[in-house]
Amino acid sequence: MKNKIILLLILIIPVSGCLSGDNSLQQDLSCPVPENVLSSLQEGDFILRQGGGAFSEKIIEYMGEEKHFSHVGMVCNINGKLKVVHSVSEELSGRDGVQTQGIKAFCTDVADSNICIMRPKMTKEEIAKMTKLARHYLREKIPFDYDYNTEDSSQLYCIELAYYTYGTVMGKNRFDMKDCGDGIFVPLFGSFFKSEYFETIFCLKQY
Repeated sequence: MKNKIILLLILIIPVSGCLSGDNSLQQDLSCPVPENVLSSLQEGDFILRQGGGAFSEKIIEYMGEEKHFSHVGMVCNINGKLKVVHSVSEELSGRDGVQTQGIKAFCTDVADSNICIMRPKMTKEEIAKMTKLARHYLREKIPFDYDYNTEDSSQLYCIELAYYTYGTVMGKNRFDMKDCGDGIFVPLFGSFFKSEYFETIFCLKQY
């Protein structure tokens, strides 16, 4: 029970600076990802970042991973335009659960130069299945998972969205999991750096 309380305190509380939507003011802020990289993004790419603020730092500390990330979203074609599909809490964005954000806006809130773009090694058909799932969760307005229960997709937190889109198509066993106690298992961000499954398109910080 103690582990569950600690996890909820760290992960449920909003991470400062992770804004949602297509706010043009946010897109005008400095984006650390070069334009040539942004223009090369494809459907199915995953963008991992360390958000600004103390709570992002707490998430990173709790997860204890070598590479410091606190959020992830997937690039998807939404009505003919590439956007990031991700899941955040209502307290954070004003909208709860799975939602979209402009790519530049998503890439703007980055702390300590920690942002990477990972491309899954999948066929076009597999990517189509994965992004179709993401759009399904978006259309169904799947709420944020405050229970951090990876047993079903009725609610989804950020990396759990990747777990249920990529994992459903390619296998959930490709994700390493952190045992948080009390039956809570959280997918690890380091899973995206398995070279047999993902290609690194861009990392601002070299690992």
